[in-house]
Amino acid sequence: MLERQRERCFLLLPDCRVIHTFFMRVPIDIVFLDHDRMIVGIYRNVQPWRMLFGPHEATATLELPAGGADEYGATLGEQVE
Repeated sequence: MLERQRERCFLLLPDCRVIHTFFMRVPIDIVFLDHDRMIVGIYRNVQPWRMLFGPHEATATLELPAGGADEYGATLGEQVE
């Protein structure tokens, strides 16, 4: 069931600006947000077994399926609702 709905899933991690993709099976997109929910960093197609440090102003991390950032039209400076 989860596999069929995977393209609609995302994970918001508040108070998080460092993430890893250890033990993941598929690549993901990473979007870093500041305290106003403005996009301050976008990393596309992050492969498993990587570690990412978001920009200094990042206060939250949004994990999307690979291609999700482009699908939703995420751009730097945009506010996420």
